[in-house]
Amino acid sequence: MSIGSRIFIALIFLTLGVSFIVTTGTLYYEFQDSKWFSLAVFYSHLFVFFPTFGLVALWAFYIPASVFTDMYWRHTKWGKVRFLLGFLIVAGVSYLIAQALLSGKERSMWELTPQALEQDTGEPAGCDPRLGECLRLPVLTALQTVRRVSQSRTGLSPFARDCAPDPLVQRPTILGDRRFCFATNTLPPRRDTFLTAVECCKSQRRFVEFLSDDHADAGKPSLTGQVHSLLLPLKVFFLLVLLIVGFLLAVRRRSVDTHYEELAGRIERGVLVGAFAMLFWPVMNHAFLQSAAVLYGKSGGSVFRFLGPGFSIAFGAWGLLLLFFFYRRYEKSLEAVGKIAGVVASAVAILKYDTIVDYFVRFAGSGATVVTMAVLGFIGVLALIQLFVGFGGDPKSEAGAGARARVATAAAAAAAVAAGVHEGSESVESVVDPFKQGGSLGDGG
Repeated sequence: MSIGSRIFIALIFLTLGVSFIVTTGTLYYEFQDSKWFSLAVFYSHLFVFFPTFGLVALWAFYIPASVFTDMYWRHTKWGKVRFLLGFLIVAGVSYLIAQALLSGKERSMWELTPQALEQDTGEPAGCDPRLGECLRLPVLTALQTVRRVSQSRTGLSPFARDCAPDPLVQRPTILGDRRFCFATNTLPPRRDTFLTAVECCKSQRRFVEFLSDDHADAGKPSLTGQVHSLLLPLKVFFLLVLLIVGFLLAVRRRSVDTHYEELAGRIERGVLVGAFAMLFWPVMNHAFLQSAAVLYGKSGGSVFRFLGPGFSIAFGAWGLLLLFFFYRRYEKSLEAVGKIAGVVASAVAILKYDTIVDYFVRFAGSGATVVTMAVLGFIGVLALIQLFVGFGGDPKSEAGAGARARVATAAAAAAAVAAGVHEGSESVESVVDPFKQGGSLGDGG
C-alpha cells in the first residue's frame, strides 16, 4: 500500500478527530459554570460518543479506508476518477444532510448562551412549580429534573406523552391520565400538580417555543452552537464514510484479498473493533430521543428526531454486513457458529431494544454520572488496545477464529442477561418509584 494513500486518509481522519474533540471542548469552555456536564450527557450521542467511540472507530477503520483509497487509485479501472467523484459526492451529500438537520424548528438547549439560560426563570417569570403555577420550568431546572429522575429509574418512556394521538388507535381516556410532566413539574413530586396529556403538551410547546424565540431574539446562537453548525458536516461525512467502507468490505472482498493479503489480519481486526465502537452510536442516539421526548414532546420540528430511527436501522444493517464479512476467512464450522451467534444477538437486540435503550438512558444518557462516563471511556480504551493485541492470534488459525466466535456468542448472552435483569427489576421499581402508585403513573390526582 502506498504511503500517499496512508497520508491522505491520515489527514482526513485527523481533521475528523479534531472536530469531534473541538465540539465537546467548546461546550465545556462555554458552559463550565452552567451545567455543562448535564448538557453533555443529555446529548451524549453528540458530546460523548464522538470524542470517545468515534475516535476509536476512526483508528479502527484507518487501514481499511487506506486500502480502498490505494485500491481505487492503483488497481481499479478508472479508479482515480471514480474515487475523486465519489469523494466529492459524499462531501456534498454530507453538507446537504447537515443543513437539513440544522433547519429544524427545534433548538437544542446548548444553542442558547449560558447567560440566557441562567437568566431564564420560567413562565410566568418566577413561578413556583411546587404549587403548580408554572406553565414552563426554567430550562436548566427542567434539565436537572430529567437527570435526577433518570438516575432513580430505568428509562423515561412512560413519561413521554403523545401530543398528536391517533383517534382510531389510542384510547381517548389516556389523554385524561395525569402524570409527572418534566416541562412544568419539579421534585419532589406532588400528585396534585401532575398534568394530563393535553396540559403537558401545552407546556412542552412553550418549552420548544422559548428555545426557538430566545434563539432568534439573541441574533446568534451560543459559541457551541456556532461551532456545531460549522463542524456538523464533518460528523455526517464520518458516518457516511464508515457506511461506504463497510459496504465495500463486503462487495470488494476478493479484490482486497488479491492485492492486500498481507494486511488481511489488520483489516479484519479493525472491522471488529470499529463495528463494536459504532454500535454505541445508534443506542445513545435513541437514549437521547427518549430523554428529549419528555421535554420537547414526541412530535415537533426536529429533523434529527425524525431521521434518528432511520440512522439506527442503517447502522444495524451495516453491523450485520460487517459480521458476515469478518467471519468469511475461517473454518467453515467456526464461521457458521460466529454468524449464527451474531444473528441471535441481533434478534435479541431487536426484541429487547427498548430495554437496552432504557439502560443507556440511565448509564450513558441523561442519567449518566462521572463514574459511568469513566466506565465508557475505559471500554473505549480497551477496544483501542484490541487493535494492537488482537483477540487470539492469527486470524487464519482455529484459535483466532474460535476467539472471535466466542465474542459474538458472548454478545448474545450479555443481551439475554440484560433482558432478564430488566424483567426481574420490574416488581422492585413499582414499589420504590415515587412516581407510581398501585403500579400506575396515571392514578395520582
